Amino acid sequence: MLIFTNFILGIISQKDFVITSYYLIWILIGDIFLSIFITNLSNLIVLSLDFLLLSILCHLNLQFGFRLEKVKESTVNQFIKMNSYIMVLELFAFFYSIFFLIAFDIILSIYFSLIIMTLIVNLLSRKEILFSKTVIIKVNIIILVISAIIGCYYSVLFSLRIESTFVFLYPFLTLFSILILPSFYMLRKNMYEKFNNRAILVNCALLVLFITLIPIISSLEASQFELSAIYYTMLIFPSVSLLFVFGIYLLGILSEKRSLMVSHYLLWILIVDVFLVVLFTSISLNNYILVSLDALFLSFFSQLNLRFGLKLNRVKESSVKRFTRSNSYLMTIELSVLFFSLF
Repeated sequence: MLIFTNFILGIISQKDFVITSYYLIWILIGDIFLSIFITNLSNLIVLSLDFLLLSILCHLNLQFGFRLEKVKESTVNQFIKMNSYIMVLELFAFFYSIFFLIAFDIILSIYFSLIIMTLIVNLLSRKEILFSKTVIIKVNIIILVISAIIGCYYSVLFSLRIESTFVFLYPFLTLFSILILPSFYMLRKNMYEKFNNRAILVNCALLVLFITLIPIISSLEASQFELSAIYYTMLIFPSVSLLFVFGIYLLGILSEKRSLMVSHYLLWILIVDVFLVVLFTSISLNNYILVSLDALFLSFFSQLNLRFGLKLNRVKESSVKRFTRSNSYLMTIELSVLFFSLF
């Protein structure tokens, strides 16, 4: 107040007033912090707010000092980077204290605190006013990874509580469904592209595996394991794999050449699986018309996929010609058998 009065009376210049105010604000910040800290030593919520207020005020006053050319830009940048991590911890401590006080589960208290902290950090991330860009990215990645772990953990608890055999399925489906998000986020930020492309491919392969297991787990859940579950599994694996390959190609993770190559091999699996499923079903029903149609299906689509492989340079032209010649005779026999069965 004395400095302000002297400025009003014209005793000191505006420049001296502003510079003196800058140094006095540091003293004021220290006084405010210490007065709150000393009087609230047993109150975790107030203490975490006190430290957060200290970080914010120091950040703002340092920016003020930079504008006055009293602080170097390199010093301000270093402080912002270090202070960003400190404020993240202080925000987390504040919200965790609140959730812990209202008797929340410890794990949920940590998770909800992290979510709210992440939301606030992202809201204040514009133009890096309070938080540096690197800290924001790291916080977002951490919350996505923790979300996957928390989802997996509570899926296990839920399955065990209801005594379900899906304890072997739900946790992994939840884990790999969410765990793919950090990789997509890092790709968007142009971080570790090779690693994340491979991570997404592995993640998708594991998702396909556990989706494929749904029929078998469902049969176990009903305490009545049926052979049909294996049949469905045989069909689901290549079908879902093809969908994932197509999706990954659309996202630009797989090149067109590689996605077509993978699709070629998956189509062989699908063709053989469909043939076997129909064959076993037909034999169990004593339906020989269906058996002959199934054999025709195998010959026809094998020919098509072989020509598809030729275009991809995965099969030699001589092999295709030999197969076409022998397959023509085979399809003639299959057609004869089919018409004989009909009449």
